[in-house]
Amino acid sequence: MGRTSKGDRKGGKEMKVSRDKMVVMEYTLHLSSGEVADSSERGSPLEFIFGTGDLISSVEQELEGLEAGADKEFVISPQDGYGERDPAMVIDIPTDRFPKEIQLETGAILYAKGPEDQNLPFTVVDIMEDSITVDFNHPLAGEQLYFTVAVRSVRNATPEELLRKKPPKD
Repeated sequence: MGRTSKGDRKGGKEMKVSRDKMVVMEYTLHLSSGEVADSSERGSPLEFIFGTGDLISSVEQELEGLEAGADKEFVISPQDGYGERDPAMVIDIPTDRFPKEIQLETGAILYAKGPEDQNLPFTVVDIMEDSITVDFNHPLAGEQLYFTVAVRSVRNATPEELLRKKPPKD
C-alpha cells in the first residue's frame, strides 16, 4: 500500500524549498488597494523549479526554506518587486509606427522588439489621432505586493525538468 506525502522526505524530514526543487504552491497577490492582481485560484497551483528565475528574487527569498504544508504571508516593496514607476518610460509614438492590422485600445498590452530581439511589453495608455501614448513600465511597478502563499509540495526536480528549464549559473 502506497503512502501519500506532502513532499519528498529526506532523512525523515520534509524537503525544504531550495535550488533545483520542484515546488507546487497556491498563492494570492493583492495590491494596496485590495485588488487581487494574480492568484492560483484562477487556474491551477503554480508549479516551478526554485532558483531558475521564474519568480522575482525577493519572493524566492521569502519562500526559501519552507516545507510542504507551510503557509506564509509577506509584503514585497516596489524596490524589491518590479521597481518604482519611471515617468520616462511613458512615451508618445507616432500612430503610423503601428501596423494597421493591430486593433489598438486603451489598456491593451502589446509587445515591441528590443535591441537584442527580446519582447518588450508595453501598455497602451491613450490613443490620439497622430500618436499613441504607451507605458513601458511593468504593470506592477510602483506597487506594494501583498502575498499569501501555501506550499503544497516540494520534491527534487527530475533531470529532464532541469534540462528543460536550464537554471541560471551562480
